[in-house]
Formats: sequence, C-alpha cells, structure tokens
Amino acid sequence: MRALASKVLRRLSGVVLQHLSRVPYLARVEYRQYRSLLACALGEDGYSGRPLFARLALDERRVRSVVQGVERYRVIDPTRPSGEDAQWLKEQGLDIDCILQNLPAGDEAATALPQAMSIRLGRLECICPFSGRTIASRSSLLAQTGQPIYYVFREGERLLLLAVGRDTTGFSRLYMYLPDCNLVLLLGSSAWAWLGRNELDQLLAFAIVRASAVRAYLEDSGRSVAALIDHTHFAHQIWNVLPGVQALLDNGVNPAAFSWRVVHEPVAPLDVIFPELHGAAVRRASEAEVPASVLSERLFLVRPGSRRLTPRPIERVRQAVATFAPPALNRRMEEIRRTHWPILWLTVRADTRTWLGFASGMAGILNQLLPRYPRLGVILDGYALPRTQSGPNVRQSASIAAEREIIDALKAGCDQPCVVLELIGDPLPLSIHAASIADCYLAHHGTLQHKVAWFANVPGIVHSNRGMLSGIDGSLAHYPAFAASPATLPPRYLPPDAVTDLPGDPSPPGVRWRNPLENYTVDPQQLLAAMLEMMEALQPRPFPCPDHAPVPPSGT
Repeated sequence: MRALASKVLRRLSGVVLQHLSRVPYLARVEYRQYRSLLACALGEDGYSGRPLFARLALDERRVRSVVQGVERYRVIDPTRPSGEDAQWLKEQGLDIDCILQNLPAGDEAATALPQAMSIRLGRLECICPFSGRTIASRSSLLAQTGQPIYYVFREGERLLLLAVGRDTTGFSRLYMYLPDCNLVLLLGSSAWAWLGRNELDQLLAFAIVRASAVRAYLEDSGRSVAALIDHTHFAHQIWNVLPGVQALLDNGVNPAAFSWRVVHEPVAPLDVIFPELHGAAVRRASEAEVPASVLSERLFLVRPGSRRLTPRPIERVRQAVATFAPPALNRRMEEIRRTHWPILWLTVRADTRTWLGFASGMAGILNQLLPRYPRLGVILDGYALPRTQSGPNVRQSASIAAEREIIDALKAGCDQPCVVLELIGDPLPLSIHAASIADCYLAHHGTLQHKVAWFANVPGIVHSNRGMLSGIDGSLAHYPAFAASPATLPPRYLPPDAVTDLPGDPSPPGVRWRNPLENYTVDPQQLLAAMLEMMEALQPRPFPCPDHAPVPPSGT
C-alpha cells in the first residue's frame, strides 16, 4: 500500500509540475531545482544544501523530459577536435593528451584485463583529464540494466563520470561526462561510443529522483564487488558476456570472491555453463531490482565482457544446452544423422528484412536438389524462446504463427517430404543443441545465422537485402560477429545482384546505426548454383546403404 501511494504521489507531482511549467518563470525554477538536486546527489562542487524539490516525490519521466528539453551537452571527439574545441578544452583546464590516454586499446586487453583488475581491487582507474594523474573510482551508478555503467571519479572539487558499456566492444570505455561544464568527451568512434543523449539523460534523471540515496551511496566508502550479467539477447550473451566470464577465469579471478547479479540467462543458467560458480554467491534479480540494489547494498558493479568468442565458451554452451534436451529429441537427432545426408539447416523469418516468396522459391530449389540428393534432410529453424520464458507473449506468438504459415507453404510446395525437424517456437537451448547435426546451412543475415554457424561450424550461405549484402556496416569480411570467432567457418554471402529489394521499413527513427530492414526477393538460379557448389564440397558420411550417396549429375 505504501509503495502504491508513493507511486500515485509521484505521478501527481509530475502532472502538477507539467502544468506549472507552462509559465516560463516556473519552468526555469523547475529546471534549476533539478540541477541543484543533481549537484546535491553527486556532491558536485562541494554542494551541501538541500534543494526544495528534495522533499517532493518526483516523477522520473517528468524529470527526464525536462532534462531532455533544457540540458545541452557539448560533445567533443578528442582525437580530432576543432580549433575552437581545443581552445575551449584548454580554458576548462582539460589536457587533450591526458584525455587520449583513456582511449581503450583495440584488442582484448581493452576489456579483459581492466575488468579482472577492477574485480580484484574493487575499483576502476583512469587518467585524470585535468591533472594527468591516475585516479580511481569505487562508485558505480546504473540507471537501467542494459545501459552503460557510470563510474564516479573526483579530482579535487571536480567531478567526472566515466561511461562503460556496448556489447560488441566487450563493454569498454565509451565517454567521459563532466557535469560542471556539461561536456561529453568521446573515448571511441561516434558510431558506437555516443548513440545520442538518451542514456545520459536517463542516468541524470535517475540520480535527481534519488538524490538522497545517491548522495548517501557516494559518501559511504563501504563497497561490495558484484559482477553484472544482464544482456537480454542470446547472441550477445554467447558472443560478448560468456567469453567475458571465461576471461575472468582465465585471468585467475576467483569467482567466489565477489557476488554475481544475474538478470538474464536466455541460453542456460550461468552456473551450469560455468560449474566454477557453484560455490559463488549467484543472485538472480529482476531488471528493476539491480539499479536500486547498487545504492542500498553499496555495490561496485563490473559487467564482464569480451569482443572475442573463443572455442571454450562455445563448448561450454554445447555441454550446458545438452542437459536440457529431452530423450525424444536426442533419439530423433540420432535417427536423422543416421538416415539423412546432407542435413540442411534452413532459417525462416517473417516481418522485416526477409525473403518474400521464401516458401515457393525455396520449395522450387529443394525440388531441384532432391534428385541429386535423395536423402536430403531439412531442419527448419526460426524464432526460439529464451530458456527462462514459459511461453510466447503476444508479439512472439504472432511471429511464430507467421513463420509456421511459411513452413506449411514450403512443405506443400515440395515434390516429396524432406523436412525432418521443425524448431519454430521451441526453447532456445533445444535449437542450439539441434544445430550440432547440421552439415550445411542457408540462413538469413543476423542472429539466425550466428546460432548455426557458432555451434555447427559448417559451410553456409547467407542472404539478405542489398544494403546488408553490400556491406553497409563495412567489409563483410570484417563483420564483427565473424571476426569475433576466428575458429568458426565464415559463411558465403550471396552477391548483391542476387537479390532485389522491395519497398519496406527503413531503420527506425532515432537509431544511430544503419540497419536496413527492407524485404527482398532472391534469384533462385543464383542461389541454387551457390547451394550446389556448397554441397558438392561436403564430405559424404558413410551409410549402411549405397543409395544414400549423392546421385551423379546427368551426363557424367
């Protein structure tokens, strides 16, 4: 009842302040009060007062809206500052050479070693952009799981917040924020270090609404180190998070010497993937619990991460998901492996960035492959549910239903049955487990491809729209998910002229990275030629009967 009353009071205060802010003078008063609350929370410039609004139950959405409307961040890339920016930085007492010493290294040492050191020592170090001295922080703020962790540093009366995050970088340093001059100093490319102001606005609103709790946390020197596992997406869990945990172990970090806050485990329980954690304090927490627990439990958070997926985490995941496979699935996989060759893993996708006409087009291709490969077995994979989810939500149900309609149309178009296993809507661990029997694959660009590539490690072909096939994010040979796992066979991408884009959805507004979502059609003859070339290079498995071998092409 008390929590409900507090929530209602916050909403009412937000409505009242929204109406009062229509008066320009009151709007300026409101903003100044929020700025005073932020200074109070962070102890900025030795601030010790108690602003009027500290007595109000503030609505965080309202505060964030005001911050977005009024705050103006000055964003500077110190690797190429303009003459005006360089002069301004000097006037603020900032040294560009000192700033540049905080740029993360371009290899695995950028994340693995600093994370191991931070966990061991219970602090994060950086080079002070004012003095050039090494300074340390034992305080971490998190507004929301999945967002950057902000480490609070002080040098004399000056304050800076160091943002650390981004999955594909292994959760490396992103930028520094200096509240006293509203300055953001980028520590990486603007393509990924600074994705707009939203996450920083959210952090400031979080601190303003909880000013008393944040101040009490920062003034208390007691800390407990906690490793945070909070990525929602299975592919980034496998690619970035689990290798980060592996790196900690490889660097000799004792997993029982600190606590673990685990929010998402889409593939398998963390302590099943890493049995070394059985004696550690592993606490499962909700997304809402973690930011508050940092303040109340005086936590120093470190998010383990890596940009390199090595064979060891892959093997750990293989072993972990196998424990969830029911005996019936294992028997079916053994039967398929025994009676079919080649086994083609085929992904199905509905909605955006997908092959329209997939069912009829793919059925036609399979009908041309079957005379040459009469024992061809097709496994259909698509939307898979996270392990911890008991059933699909409304959006997921719609996607699964759409994919099953595609499957039904595909099977109806085949001259003879060749689909041996359907995994649409199954739990993710079962889908990963089943990938181990694939001999080759044809997949949509993205995480559907990563799953089979990482865990089957077999030849494959990828299709997508022209934007992706043209390497819109850079050379496909350096696509991050491929570079992340050098031991994995890289796929063959169809050439851009093999597809025709159709009118569709562009990247959502406000997204800072290009992610073209247009649908497309595929030239069946080019795809068939690529698939024949891939299958002809496969090494046949021995079968009890000779008719399981591929049929030689006519005329040979």
